[in-house]
Parts: sequence; C-alpha cells; structure tokens
Amino acid sequence: MHKYPMTPFLRIFNNKRGDFFSAFIVLLLAFIILSPSLQNKFVNWDDDVHLYNNPFIRSLELEKVTSLFKMRVSEVYIPLTTLFFAVEYHFGGGHPGIYHLDNLLLHLFNLVLIYILARFLGLSRLGAGAAALLFGIHPIHVESVAWITERKDVLYSFFYLSALCFYWLYLKSLPGKKSFYSGRSIILLVLVTSCGILSMLAKPMALTLPLILFLLDWFARREWGWRNFWEKAPLLLLIVGLGCLTYSAHARVPLIRFPDSFLIWSWTAVFYLRKFLLPLYSVPIYRLPQPVSILNVGYLLSLLGLAAMIISFLRFRKNRWFVLAGAYYIFSIFFLLRFDEAVDINIVADRFMYLPSLGLCFLFGYYVERLLLCPEKRFASLKFLLGIGLFFLFIVFSLRSNFQTRVWRDSVSLWSHQLHFYPQEPIALNNLATVLRDENSYREAERGYVQFSKLAQERGDVIDRERFADIVSKVDFIERLYQKAIKNDPQYVDAYYNLGNFYRDLQKWNQAIENYQKAISLDPRYQNAYLNLGRLYLEMNQFSKAVDTFEQLIRMDFRNKDLYRDVILAYHGALKATGPQSRLEQALAETFRHYAVYVNKEYRPESAFFEIGFLYSLLGDLQRARDFYLEVLSMNPNHVGALYNLANIYEELEDTDGAVSLYKKIIRLNARHPQAYMNLGVIYSQRKDYPQAKVYFERTVKLAPDDADANFNLGFIYEATGQSPQAIGAYQRAIRISPNHAEAYYNLGNVFSSLGKATEAKDAYKQAVTHNPSHINAWVNLSILAYKEGDFQGAIKYCDEAQILGYIAPQEYLKALLPYRKR
Repeated sequence: MHKYPMTPFLRIFNNKRGDFFSAFIVLLLAFIILSPSLQNKFVNWDDDVHLYNNPFIRSLELEKVTSLFKMRVSEVYIPLTTLFFAVEYHFGGGHPGIYHLDNLLLHLFNLVLIYILARFLGLSRLGAGAAALLFGIHPIHVESVAWITERKDVLYSFFYLSALCFYWLYLKSLPGKKSFYSGRSIILLVLVTSCGILSMLAKPMALTLPLILFLLDWFARREWGWRNFWEKAPLLLLIVGLGCLTYSAHARVPLIRFPDSFLIWSWTAVFYLRKFLLPLYSVPIYRLPQPVSILNVGYLLSLLGLAAMIISFLRFRKNRWFVLAGAYYIFSIFFLLRFDEAVDINIVADRFMYLPSLGLCFLFGYYVERLLLCPEKRFASLKFLLGIGLFFLFIVFSLRSNFQTRVWRDSVSLWSHQLHFYPQEPIALNNLATVLRDENSYREAERGYVQFSKLAQERGDVIDRERFADIVSKVDFIERLYQKAIKNDPQYVDAYYNLGNFYRDLQKWNQAIENYQKAISLDPRYQNAYLNLGRLYLEMNQFSKAVDTFEQLIRMDFRNKDLYRDVILAYHGALKATGPQSRLEQALAETFRHYAVYVNKEYRPESAFFEIGFLYSLLGDLQRARDFYLEVLSMNPNHVGALYNLANIYEELEDTDGAVSLYKKIIRLNARHPQAYMNLGVIYSQRKDYPQAKVYFERTVKLAPDDADANFNLGFIYEATGQSPQAIGAYQRAIRISPNHAEAYYNLGNVFSSLGKATEAKDAYKQAVTHNPSHINAWVNLSILAYKEGDFQGAIKYCDEAQILGYIAPQEYLKALLPYRKR
C-alpha cells in the first residue's frame, strides 16, 4: 500500500473509522442517485417471463422449489435467482417495489464488497472509495439495478465478489509451499467454492470466476504449482455442467467470412470500453452498425480502438494495476464477444458490463490515489484541477444515472426512450404499441372506434374522422407502430400476432386473420396465433375452420393441459352464444374426452380429479365440479386447492355456512392463505358482522399488503363502522396499488362527502368516472355536489350523464335544475 502525506481534507479518511466513513459515503451517494428506481413498475421486457407471468414463483412448497432447479428461464439456467423471486413473492406479493428495493440493496452490498476487496488488494481508503463510488454510480450499471429481471446481475455479483474476498483471505492464510493447509485455509477455500457455486446458480456469467482467481494468484505473486489448479477443480467441473445447460443454446460460431467476423468481434470488444469511458446514452437494445465493412466508420473506429488497447497494454505492461484491469476485463467478458450477426436480440448490452468493469474501477481508484495523494508540491495546481475534474465527473455521472433510473420507470418510458435514439427498432415499436393498448385512454378509443364504426356501417357510411379525431388518432397511432415494426423487420412474428389481436378487437376480422396466418407461416408452432385464430373463426361462425385450427393446435402439443382447457372453453363459449351446433358439440365432447384420458394418464388420481373439477367449474357446471372436488377430498382431506375451490362453489350456491367451514379449515392447514381470509371477510361483511369481517380483512392486508381489493374491502368495513380516517387511508392504499380502481375513488368520495370535504369528494368522484365512465352513482353524486356549490351548469351536465346511463332522476331535482338549462 502506498504511503502519502495527508491533506487536511483527506485526513478525515485516515482516522480510526476511516473505512467505515468512506464506505458509508459511497453507499449514501449511490442510494440517493439510484433511489428513483424504487418508484419503478414492471416493464414488458422479460419481467413477465421471470415474474408476473411465471407460475413457478407462486409457491415455496418443496415440490415447486425443486422444480426451479430443473428448469431454464428464457433458455438460461438461473435457479437461485428464480428462487429469490419466489421468496419475495411469498412475502411481498406482486408489487414491483419490493423487487426494486432488493435490487438496489444488493447493488449496495456489492459496493461494500468492492470497497473491501480494493482495500485487500492494496488501495488506500481514498482509492477504494473512488473505485466503489465509480462502480456504484456509473450509468452503464443502471440497467442491472433498475430492471427487475436483471436481479441475476446484482445477485451473481454479490456471491462472485464474496468469493473473491474469501479467496484473498485464503491466499494470505496459506502456509509455506511445502506445508499442509491450516484449518482456516480449508474453511476459506470451502467458502470460496460455495460462493462460486451460488454465483453460477444465480447467473452463468460467473463461469469466469476460476480465471479471476488465477488472476488474483498472479497479483498476489503466488508461486505456481498444481495446488493452484486442483483447489479450483470443483468450480471448473461445475462450469462444464452449466455450460452444457445454458451456453449450448447460445453458443456462437463464425458463420460468415473471416474479415466480417473479425470486424464484428472488434466492434463488440471496443463497444464495452467505449460505453464505460463515454456513457453518452443507454438503451436496452443495440444493433450492429450496417453494413459490416471496414468502410463503415463504426468498424474503422473500432479497429483503431482495438489497436489503442493493444498498444496501451504493451506500454503499461509493467504496471500491475493496469494489467489487472485489462486482464480482468478480458477474462470476464471474452465469451460475450461476438463473431457473427446474431439472430437473437442482444449482441451487446449495458448489463453485460456490470461486473466486468470492476478492474477498470480499481484502476480508476489507483490513479485517483496516486494523483491526489502525490506529495510533490509542484503538482499542487494539477491536483486542484484534477479534483475539479473528478467533481465534475461525479456530477455528470450522477445526473446521467439518476435520469437513467427514471427511463426504466415503466414500459412506455422505456420504449419511448429507445425510439428516441433508434426510431426504427422493431421490438420497441411493437412493445410500445402493446403497452399503450393497456392504457385506459387507448382502450376507450378502441371501444369508441368499434361503436362509431358500427353506426357508420348501419348508415352505409364511414366513420367521421374529423368528428372523432382523438379516437381515430389513437387507433391510427397504434396501427402505425405495429406496421412500422413489421416494415423494419418482415420476419418479426410477434408484431404480426399483436397486429392480428389489434384488428380482432377492432372487429376488422379479415385483416386479423391475415396477420394470424402470417405469424403461423413464419412460426408454425406459434400456439397463441392458432388459439386466437380459432377463436376468431368461432366469432365469425366459421365452425369447421375453427375446429380444424384447434385440432391442429392440440396435435402440436398434446401434453399441454392448458391448451385443452383453452379450446374447451372456446367451444363452450361459442355454444352459449350461438345455441346448439352439432359440429361444435361433437368437437367439444371429443376434446373433453382426450383431455380426461390425458390427465388420468399423466397425473395421480387426486390430481386428475382436481384438474377435471377445475375445468367443470370454469365451464360453470358447479354440480359436477363439486362432485369431482369431493372425490379429491375423499382421497386427500387436506388438499388445499380442492378445499378452496369447493368453498368458492358453496359460496356461489349460497351455502355460506359450508363455505365458511371450508375456508376456516384451509386457514388451519395454511395460516398464510390470504384469499381464504379475504373470502371469509366478504361473507361476514355480507352478513353485516363487521367486527368479524374486519378481523379477516386486516389479516388479508397483513399477508398481502399490495392487494388492492383487500385494502378496498377493509376500507369499506372502516367506513361502515364510522372509522372515517382509517377508511380514507385504506381506500388511498387501494388506489396507490391500483390507480384505475374506480370503486375505491367512489367510496373515497363518499367518505369525504360525509366529512363535509366537498372539494376532496368532488375530485374523488371525478376520478371514479374517469376510470369508469359508466359509474352512475358517481355522476349522480357529482351532480348533487355541484348543485350545492351553486355550479348549476355542472349539476346539469353530470345529471345528464347519469340519465344517459339509465338513471331515473327525481322529478323535484329535475324541476330544480330546469331554470338553469340554456334555452
């Protein structure tokens, strides 16, 4: 470790608690800069696959947990990461806040480990703090922290860095060359191996760990021998297994001419260093510059950058910190450097540089230490300018990272940002269109478009585009996004499928069929396209085509019980809508028969009966569903799923005593079953037994604090028992969780109105009708409040809206409004 005289400012880092103070400052600054990520939501970019649509994280039962270690997510083996998601889901539910918090906390833990490792390697407190701070606030690392799916980055890094710290302690604990290992050495080596295994189970990028351990051997000037290799043997063996699981699906070989392969390799190698040194912008998707040619300035600059890297490495080869940084970068990222124009999406990505940048951060800390702590007075001015430069760098990186965390706020923000830099990116165009369709204003526009198109068709006309400009513009915008995505990538299957869904919802059936068929032609195993095409044929009463489509779908994957279930429900819904149809009835019976044969063959008897009972309940045949659930319980009286579903049936059949008995049995078997508590609360609320209902709803909220309906129901009980402040709090929590919860706004308005807070009540009612324009009672209450305030035109307007929806206003009220109507 270098010894330098301390300036007055730097002496604060050199007291007895200097390490604690330095690390605390790093953590505090990183937390403040990245804290906006705590407000972020899920994004439609793999968060569905890993989290909110992942059935494997819904339970911590032994069978479910075991299955996590037998599966891959998006072709990547990450069982430990998925297990962490399952634990979070168990305790925190489906609210994104808990996942973002854990991502940020893991990042902060990593900074502590980086600081410790830097100190182990010989950096001063200032140098270690500078290295950790750069790592903590660098914009290239934001993607790994602000994107929930990239939990695997911060999690594997935590165990990876722990392994490196333990390994350094292990190196310092080694006895002489010919001596046996001490007990402490063996324990530390076991810890290194254990952390390495956990790191690889969190993300296969950890396979580089043995190479970095060899690098630490070199940096510590350890003598080389067989001991260096066999102590890393368990990790090397695990790499072989994990490599077969993951990288067999992602292995790349040059499939194009050597010059082009080398150009692409050099571009990817320089890309990460360029993004580290000059992080001007960050987006989730980068594409190779086209064309792949040395005449393309992007590849020419990359070759120059590669030459500069080689020259620098040769020039500073005697500087151990420079060699450490360069070797760490190459060893960490070499297997991600590409040779070909990949068919998959991410040829490069910011997140790939999360841990591989560590050596460069250490080099930064080393030079900060060397320059700022230099004792020679002739460098005083230079040190002052360097300090100003470092402060400016900190401000720039902080602002960039803080802004980038907000980019990941939600899907609209993310894909709008991507399109700002890459306006032609097909994935961003498709994903933006898909997420916008879920927004209220766009859903209302689509519904309005269908309604006005029908009216125009009845008149033999076309929709008046000027009169309904707002509706038409939103519909046209979504259509253009999908069509632009397809134009930019004519092989983009998802865009065709989503455009088909869009046309189907607009009842442009021929165009929907055309897009579904195009998706199927590009991907003959695209199950959702078959399913929606079959459903569309049913809507068009083209029953033979529907049956043919569904039969083709089931033949494709006859072991998928969900496909059977979806097809059976589609047939059943069509028969309810159209009446008896022999072709459909025959197809329904045949599909049901195949489904029953399948589940009886593939499942244990109790599971098979449960599956068939569940299907009958979906079909609305409650009597048969009840019989099958009772059969399950005769085999296994403690089958929680059968108990819960049977209780729901009893509730629907108005046998509330039977339902209560079963829900209470479920709670005895599983005291953490929020839905059982919820349903008990609903039953007692209907019985007006509010004290009991309150007990069960409070328990539900404790188990599932981010369940909007649970908070809403608890608010209703508080309101019914005169606990207005508590009711307001519960309704507001429901709204925070589900901003479109019209009933919560309406009830909140009622509470404010009862307290004489007319302004707050009016605002709440307006939110209720914004999110549910058909909410008659909210329109009525708005009208009454407006009348009391002397806003007679508002009272008339709101009353008219309610009457359009079917409200029969008292004659006395209409007479009171009559003088204020404009003649």
